[in-house]
Amino acid sequence: MRGKHWLIAILINFIGLVSNAQDLSESHINYLKVQIRNSSEARALLRVLNLSTSNRHKIQAEYELDIYLVDQLLKKLIAEEEYPRRSNRATTILEAEYDLLLNKYYNKLMAMLPESYQKESLKKSQRAWIKFRDIEKETMSNINLYDPNTLFIGTIWLDTHNFMKSDLTLKRLKDFYDYMENYYMRTEGI
Repeated sequence: MRGKHWLIAILINFIGLVSNAQDLSESHINYLKVQIRNSSEARALLRVLNLSTSNRHKIQAEYELDIYLVDQLLKKLIAEEEYPRRSNRATTILEAEYDLLLNKYYNKLMAMLPESYQKESLKKSQRAWIKFRDIEKETMSNINLYDPNTLFIGTIWLDTHNFMKSDLTLKRLKDFYDYMENYYMRTEGI
């Protein structure tokens, strides 16, 4: 019986998360992204990126701009929605946005590595990290979302769970940024 309760609780929460994520149209999210990108703070970060002379400074400015844009999107999504749906929806989108950045920086890192053994090492590391991430998300679900005494959980646990999942991706994204920064420091003599 315990397994059925767990499965039902996960399905109820999954259906809620999917419907929350789908309530916001892609065009609305893109509209918010344009608003954020046109803000004075984002334009200032973009100017730093355009004025950067070294690859190291360019990647630093680009990374800071990308993280700023995602953080601001999260703030706007939470501000415009009604609680508790706002944070569930926003944190689900947050994870997807970090995943897009992770793919972007993985591809940038692969493109800049000159040696095939370096690229192969990164591929191997990323495959292992994806396995770790998937197992870790399952563990998070089993620990954070499962309560054998009820089929429902409070909305704060969904938010906490989603932030923890997003944080996994953000940490890996930071690893890629650090690899690139260290590479440029070594190759540019900085």
